[in-house]
Parts: sequence; structure tokens; C-alpha cells
Amino acid sequence: MSCWEVLESVFFIGFDMATAYIICRTVKEHFLFYTVNISTPITIGNVKNGGIVLQTTLDTVMPGMLKIALVGIEYWLLKKGVKVVPLLIGTMAVGVLLFAIGAIA
Repeated sequence: MSCWEVLESVFFIGFDMATAYIICRTVKEHFLFYTVNISTPITIGNVKNGGIVLQTTLDTVMPGMLKIALVGIEYWLLKKGVKVVPLLIGTMAVGVLLFAIGAIA
């Protein structure tokens, strides 16, 4: 669902522009959170002998912690003035590098 479809539906219901904008941003951020998939296969110690899987520990503390951290870092970089295209290229490069060394899956 695009932002325009959301705006058309909330205007049809009778909301004002500010409320429509808030609803649109909420819907977009909700979709962004669920489209970003990042996890780590890193284990500390031997899992068979009592080691821990880092992703399980992170999900126990706060499910989706890596997703929130990624989106938060990119938001912070955008606020610092980093252009969108270099940010996307950098994100892809860092993702490929971290995947190659086995830090993310």
C-alpha cells in the first residue's frame, strides 16, 4: 500500500492533513521494519557444550534489536547529512562484507 492510498483512505474517512500524515508515516515505518531482515549466526563457545547463540540472546533481550539498530543508524546518518545514494551503496557494501565474513546471515 502506497502512502497516497493511505492518504486517500484517511481523507475519505474525514481526517485532517496532520492526522493523515501521521497515519501515513506510521504505516510506512511499520512496513520498513518488517521488510528489513537481519540476523547473526555468531555463536560463543560450542553450542553442544553449553555455548550460546548470539541471535537467540539478542532476541531474548529485545526481538528485532538488530533491525532497530540498523534503521536507527541509517536515520542518524541521514540526519547528519549523508546523501541517500552513498548511504544505500555503503549499506550494501557493508552487508556483503559482513555476510562474507559470516557476521550476518
